[in-house]
Amino acid sequence: MKLDKNRPANDPAHDPVTGPAGGPARRQPLIIDQPALQGRSSRRWSTAFTLLFWLLWFALWIPVINLGAWLLGHEPLLFSPPELFSGRHQFWMMVTWHVVVIAMIPGTLGVWAMYNLVKFKGKERRVLPHSLSLEDTAVWFEVDPQALVRWQRSRRLVIHFAGDRIHAVGVAPPPTPP
Repeated sequence: MKLDKNRPANDPAHDPVTGPAGGPARRQPLIIDQPALQGRSSRRWSTAFTLLFWLLWFALWIPVINLGAWLLGHEPLLFSPPELFSGRHQFWMMVTWHVVVIAMIPGTLGVWAMYNLVKFKGKERRVLPHSLSLEDTAVWFEVDPQALVRWQRSRRLVIHFAGDRIHAVGVAPPPTPP
């Protein structure tokens, strides 16, 4: 299934549950389970940002690693020339480093928020999804439609999943008031 950048996210004509143009329902893989369904540039950007933020995440742990080394009686392990760690200068360098790290945390979240703002500006994604018919829901979960009607009418269900499939369903009696 090719993705069309111009179609809305809730377009029923290409719905992964009901099929093209409301045809017979069939189960198709979700894009999160099949990254190959994404466009090439989208995958590259996603990989680049993932790598960048993993590197940034590691960099934010450097002060903790240095503190652990110091507590164990060693010199700080990362980014610490020995001449910087003596007396008052050491204190002010550590304070500066901690201020930089503390500023980077909301800074990276702000950069990420701006990236998402630019990427999704004018694209309203918070729309109500279309309703699925009883038959489509039964096909999706691979259950009997009559059982699904019974379950919808009951007040309490106990559902056991195995993977992404319903393994067993039990209709529980309503709770008795104390």
